Amino acid sequence: GHALMHNAPEYLPLMWGIWWCGAVAVPVNAKLHEREAAWIAGHSEARLALVDDERASGLQQALSELNSTTQVQADHTFMQQAHGPQLALQPREDDDPAWLFYTSGTTGRPKGVVLCGRQLRGC
Repeated sequence: GHALMHNAPEYLPLMWGIWWCGAVAVPVNAKLHEREAAWIAGHSEARLALVDDERASGLQQALSELNSTTQVQADHTFMQQAHGPQLALQPREDDDPAWLFYTSGTTGRPKGVVLCGRQLRGC
């Protein structure tokens, strides 16, 4: 899951939800231009981009220009549905990718750096 949002309380439960369903979080610096964020979404093969309202249309346009199939989700009200269906916690191994960070790209295009579950736990 690709996340392009300014700092907000919704960010943490969205990130934990990505991990809960067994996906990889791809946090994106909110200061990046939508075209840069779209490139990262494409390069990471993100299926879903969780964004704030401010960035949704610009990112959708940039993704369209790249012929990307990444879906943009700006409505996070689904997190308030306490009685909705819930996916079972997906098992993860220590060496399964959990986070995919992109470098600043000062020497060209940004490069992805993977962190696995073991690294996040500090074990």
